[in-house]
Amino acid sequence: METLAARIAREGPVNELDAVGWIVRLAKKLETLHARGLAHGGISPEALKTASASRLSLGMLVPTGATRNRLEFRSPERVDTEA
Repeated sequence: METLAARIAREGPVNELDAVGWIVRLAKKLETLHARGLAHGGISPEALKTASASRLSLGMLVPTGATRNRLEFRSPERVDTEA
């Protein structure tokens, strides 16, 4: 498995169907985390590991803190408060 960022760097953009599939899967995972009162805090292409670019392949979130904290992937609330 490799990060989505590494896969995109090597193979180019993910096709539209796979991109939407990954977004839906990611949203569902985040919904589960948020329902438990948790936040990942670092969602970016570097935070998602995939077995392939296909939306049907195995995918997982990288643990919080295991990726660079990139400003362009922060929520406005986190940018404003730096929390």
